[in-house]
Amino acid sequence: MLKYREQAKMFHKVEVKNGDTTSFWYDSWSSMGVIYEKLGDRGCIDMGIPKNSMLSEAISKPRTRNHRQSFVNLIEVELQNLRTNRRETEHDIPLWRGKNDCYRKNFVSKETWLQIRSTRPEMQDYKAIWFSDATPTYAFVTWLVLKNRIATGREC
Repeated sequence: MLKYREQAKMFHKVEVKNGDTTSFWYDSWSSMGVIYEKLGDRGCIDMGIPKNSMLSEAISKPRTRNHRQSFVNLIEVELQNLRTNRRETEHDIPLWRGKNDCYRKNFVSKETWLQIRSTRPEMQDYKAIWFSDATPTYAFVTWLVLKNRIATGREC
């Protein structure tokens, strides 16, 4: 599962209400995605916002800076929009991408897995290995041999 971590990031975003539980740098709270991935370490210096800051901290500080980079100015505009639409009594809502690219409040691992994985055609004659009276250990080893995935210590 860890090898799918980068792909899985695309399936999570946050609907900002008060910003208390959303990381400014590492959560996908804006339409631009994860800010740290766009600006890197230099972004912390350019914007004057520490790496461990929550979004609520960035919203609450008055900012009227004009930056050289247009992308950083777009972030400032987005922060200004959050300031005007902020709901301090409501909590942030984590959203997960499901079927048809719709974001929902509940996470369904099956939908996410079906979107991440690459499907392959079904193996022919699988019923010769996986049948009701088969010994699971032998069936599994046979399956690995047929798929050429068994670790024997020598290359074929």
